[in-house]
Amino acid sequence: MEKYDLKFFKRLSNLKTNIALEKIDTNYNYDFYKNILNSHGLEILNNIIKKRRNLYKEISEINNNIFEAQRILAYCTVSNQHFEMFEKISKNYKLKHVSPFLDINYIKFAFSLKLRNFLNIQNKRIKLDANAGKKQLKEMLTIYTSKKHAYDKKIGFHAPISKMINESRIRRNLNYNLNLDRLEKIIDIDKLFINLNKNSVKNLNYNIYSLIGVNNMIV
Repeated sequence: MEKYDLKFFKRLSNLKTNIALEKIDTNYNYDFYKNILNSHGLEILNNIIKKRRNLYKEISEINNNIFEAQRILAYCTVSNQHFEMFEKISKNYKLKHVSPFLDINYIKFAFSLKLRNFLNIQNKRIKLDANAGKKQLKEMLTIYTSKKHAYDKKIGFHAPISKMINESRIRRNLNYNLNLDRLEKIIDIDKLFINLNKNSVKNLNYNIYSLIGVNNMIV
């Protein structure tokens, strides 16, 4: 949500919630995979898109408020994706990964707090970004934690793990990390390397992480 300003959400509120969720849920890798998948892979991709749209519909039936719906979507997708990544990275470094934010009591508490109490998009004096409610959130946290903790500097919960990822090593060991015999079930390998060579370093790292995940899912 943080990458969108509140004006964007206000515009989306005129759409059906499931349609709005699809606009929020950016397909970061769609163009990359569209250019490298073979016919079988494209069929799988289209089925994934259909299932994703079904997810939007199911979420909208739980709560059709765009703010609450996007929060459910983020928890179902981004939180789960990060959790799986943290688990794999931690095991590689023989560390124990603890995710208290996945405890059922934390989840119930978090969803009991309605975003409308933190985001007043009618107030034209506030900065219209997704951080607008953080001041109110910190004030609320002082009820449950010390004031020092509530107002301490916060970092993204993924930051410590990010430092453990050696991006250059992953690029150097591309063939080691990717089972090309496995990937060719859904990917045109020639197109894969052509597109990897076209990408910037930033996109290359992101694409390789994604490919490793896909590689591990293929039986």
